[in-house]
Amino acid sequence: MKQVAAKSAQSSRPRLDAARAQMAGALGAVERSRAYSDATASLLRLEVALSEHSATLADLKMRASRLEETARRYIQREGLICISGDLTAVAKELIAGGNLREVISEARRPLDKTIYSALRLPEPADLETIKSIDFERACVLALGHAIKLQKATIEVTQKQAISELSHSLASGRATNAREVLAALKTLNELADKDRGLAKQLDPAEIELLKPRLFPRGILSAEASSWFLECVREGLIEAAEISGLEIS
Repeated sequence: MKQVAAKSAQSSRPRLDAARAQMAGALGAVERSRAYSDATASLLRLEVALSEHSATLADLKMRASRLEETARRYIQREGLICISGDLTAVAKELIAGGNLREVISEARRPLDKTIYSALRLPEPADLETIKSIDFERACVLALGHAIKLQKATIEVTQKQAISELSHSLASGRATNAREVLAALKTLNELADKDRGLAKQLDPAEIELLKPRLFPRGILSAEASSWFLECVREGLIEAAEISGLEIS
């Protein structure tokens, strides 16, 4: 009885392992899907915010044309510092869902004691307009950087997910590839019966034969490439595709 039970346990172990692997794969797929959904939702949120603040910045710049000349020259300068500290750190806060106004305001706070305190404007009230424009500049800058980082993260996530998926599907795809190879080899053997007529005819007779002899190549270029890729990825061995017209 103990031997029967032991044999039964041994025979059921592969099925249990397969079931566990299938469950783990399903859970992994769910996690990958959730992570991708969260990342794309965050990207969409950032892109919407960038569009809104870009429009606001353009509107403020247009209205700034009525400012006194000194203020206008300041606003028109290229390369103005509108945000202080590590831009990547600010961008990561925005990706994580930080409040845009609070995050940008905090990152700009040191500028009050440096750049803005040193500005000498004939119209002091223009300083608030400059600050408003620079705030929107900072939003656009930080959001643009956050979007760049998030797109890179999504790309890495996608590559990792597909790599894991390819690995989980490898065994089944290898079996399928071998089944296709077996069918192709059978087809090739059948086609050889027609090709063999070449041994019975002169070249001139072969040219006149209708229909022409069955071609040497059975596979399309895409199918040939697929089998070669299966070999490169370790699904099948190179020896398994010998005998087929694969280039």
